[in-house]
Amino acid sequence: SIISCIFVIWSYIRFKDVRAFHFKIILYLNITDLLSSCVLVIGSMTREWSVSGGEETQPEYAFCLLVGVLVEFFQLAGIFWTFCIAHTLFMVLTVKDYNPERFEVFYHILCWAVPLIFDVILIITKSIGDSGLWCWIKGDEGHLVFRYLFLFFPLLTVIIANVILYIFTFFRLRAEKQQFTPRPSRGLYEDKAMFNSGKSDPYSV
Repeated sequence: SIISCIFVIWSYIRFKDVRAFHFKIILYLNITDLLSSCVLVIGSMTREWSVSGGEETQPEYAFCLLVGVLVEFFQLAGIFWTFCIAHTLFMVLTVKDYNPERFEVFYHILCWAVPLIFDVILIITKSIGDSGLWCWIKGDEGHLVFRYLFLFFPLLTVIIANVILYIFTFFRLRAEKQQFTPRPSRGLYEDKAMFNSGKSDPYSV
């Protein structure tokens, strides 16, 4: 995952021809996934140390809190960026709106501001701690609802929205393909036979 993200980021920087808006959104997604993967690797490697002293110990708990906040932030941002990609394709290919750049501000608000608000709530409610594999939302029953509210429910919502947008886009492209597909020729002898029979056919030559 880290290698593939680095490759996409390098390709965007290296090749000017791919710097269209829809590729820019893919770039944002890969930057988010790259940072998310790095945080997860660091969090898993340092979990035992960061949770060893409990919530009152510094700097262990401060580091655990930082990892948990970043995990939530980048995981959620990555989910939202997938919706932005689906929405851009839907607007261009289905709605025929060829100016998707006007949604960029909305995309950034959704992908950065919403995860930040969620992180603030988790910090205030002291919900960040040992989740089992790394620091994130605590794994006890009292904090299970926060996992559903701040990750699983947004993930499910985005999956459903993406599927709906891709289905509309697919059927629109399919209808356009059928509309512009030329009717195959019957051949010279078949055309002559129809002409001699006196049947009219607008496709006959």
